[in-house]
Amino acid sequence: MQHMEILTNIICWLSPTIPMGIEEIDAKELEILNSIFLEAAKNPEFRKELLSNPAKALAKYDIPDRLKEIVVNTIQGKEQL
Repeated sequence: MQHMEILTNIICWLSPTIPMGIEEIDAKELEILNSIFLEAAKNPEFRKELLSNPAKALAKYDIPDRLKEIVVNTIQGKEQL
C-alpha cells in the first residue's frame, strides 16, 4: 500500500485531482507508474518532455494505453473524480 500512497502523492502534486480508475491499477502497473514519476523527479530532460510531449515521453514504457491516458490526462489537468 505504500507504493499507492507514493503514486497518489505524486499525482496530487501534478494535478489537484486523482484520476479515476487508479484503484484498478495492478502491482506491475503501479511499479511502472512509480518508475515514470521517479524518472521525472530525477531527470529534468525527461520531466520537461513528459510535461511538453507526454505521449512521446511515455512511448518507451510498456504500459496499456489506459495508463498512458491517466498520466497524460493528469499532467494536462483533464482527469476529474
